[in-house]
Amino acid sequence: MNQSKKLFNVMAMLTVAAMFTMVGCDDNGDDPDPQDALVGSWKMTNMIIYYGSSVASADSSDDLTAFVGNSVFTFNSDGTGKDVTVRENSTETNTWTYSATATEITKTAGGETEVRSYAISGNTLTFTLYEAADPDFDMPELWWVFTFTKQ
Repeated sequence: MNQSKKLFNVMAMLTVAAMFTMVGCDDNGDDPDPQDALVGSWKMTNMIIYYGSSVASADSSDDLTAFVGNSVFTFNSDGTGKDVTVRENSTETNTWTYSATATEITKTAGGETEVRSYAISGNTLTFTLYEAADPDFDMPELWWVFTFTKQ
């Protein structure tokens, strides 16, 4: 009887150890890569500048959508991208690299790095870019908000 009690205890410990192994720190790769959601072509649909301490409490805003032209941003799965803007008499193309977290994208072009907040909801991508106030030019805080639709 003493032997069977020891066997029972050993089996119980092995069972508990196996359960911890199954529910422990397994990373099976099911977490989506934030960069995957960006991959594809996105057409800019509007651009608005908000003046003030935040977008939510802006003192005023300017809708600059008329100046957008036909702009398409393409994010490739290898971390490269380009934007093409077609206006009346010109086409401008820029290439860059990028990386993304769930809330920010870091874009590098020509030695300049820029960090933007972003959100994706369905087929809509929204970038928000903050610029600090510049008293030398009498410029308040600015919040650039760019909205894109997936193509």
